[in-house]
Amino acid sequence: MKAFLTATVLMAAIVFAADPVCGALVRRADTDRPGMLWSVLHDNDLLALRARFVVATPGWRTRLDGTAARNVRFEEDGPLRQWSGDLELDGQRAFEYEQTLRQEGDSLKFTLNIRALRDAELAGVFLDAQVPAEDFRDGTLSTTDAEGRTRSENLPAPASREEVASGTMRRVEFEVPGGRRLAFEPVSPLHLSVTAHPGWIIPHYRLLVTLHGGSMEAGQSVEASYTFRPGGESERRPASLRLDRGRERYELHGFGGNYCFWPRGPDVDHTLDSLNPVWTRTQMFLMYWEPERQDYDLDEPDGIDWEPFRRQVRQNWIVRTEMEAAARMAERDIPFIISCWQVPDWARVPPEQQDARGRRPIARERWPELIESICAYLLYLRENY
Repeated sequence: MKAFLTATVLMAAIVFAADPVCGALVRRADTDRPGMLWSVLHDNDLLALRARFVVATPGWRTRLDGTAARNVRFEEDGPLRQWSGDLELDGQRAFEYEQTLRQEGDSLKFTLNIRALRDAELAGVFLDAQVPAEDFRDGTLSTTDAEGRTRSENLPAPASREEVASGTMRRVEFEVPGGRRLAFEPVSPLHLSVTAHPGWIIPHYRLLVTLHGGSMEAGQSVEASYTFRPGGESERRPASLRLDRGRERYELHGFGGNYCFWPRGPDVDHTLDSLNPVWTRTQMFLMYWEPERQDYDLDEPDGIDWEPFRRQVRQNWIVRTEMEAAARMAERDIPFIISCWQVPDWARVPPEQQDARGRRPIARERWPELIESICAYLLYLRENY
């Protein structure tokens, strides 16, 4: 019997060599299949920085973000990564996009072009970034406006939902004294806001940048260039744990480990090697496993063409990373469960049926196909890893 799971990270891992002049500490920037930023490995520690473009209809009733792009094409040329694809609105192709990401020392330099294929009534086109609050606790936000005036504010607690800054800016920088820094710099000043947010999973500061305001006509393009620049040093103070032996509560068989969302990195290595977890959890992001519905029959011995799935594993770092995480648990004989997240677009109700919070539930008629997709995922793991 083969080991249950394994994988490596290739397509969306961007490796940064150390800069001999400035001593660059960025080692890797991870994106999803369409090129949306998911995390940065800086100073040998993970910065859970997420950034994606969003095309929003009036009132943000419908939000088309880059993670749902279709017909994605990817090319790599040395330090340059390039993506292109399209977005659907009301079931029809409505926008095309091209995006590049270039590494230069500690800088992540993006260019973005979004072109409307037909007239579209919109609130606008935005860059929506989430800066993890944990990395900038007790920190400050410094802003530089279009006239060059600077201002500094203490960052509030994420639960406050307080707006920290708003206006046309040429630079914003999150900073912890003696610790981490993260700067955002558009090529030309853009209107943006920074708001504290408790988050569903990760408390964060939302950086919302207006790339274009209002509707777009067929053939009209929105272009933008901007840079994220991590800096500083990560928190290195050791954590301490004290047990109160005078209070008996539960029988402890060992530590458990939740390796969903960020299933790799120094923290994963350290906890697996030093805590010896006795139960763990990994993830299954179905939207990246089967972004386009495949036609197959699991009841037949040769009823499935595995090549589209092999292509997804080769091209998508998230699929490979979650498989690698489960492989490590199996190799260590650690019992684990796999939680499903982010079902593919084809399994949801249409965008016009989303609820007031922008959520699109699983369509009732798609449940059988979604279950087949889960079974195909597990079969692939069993047969290939």
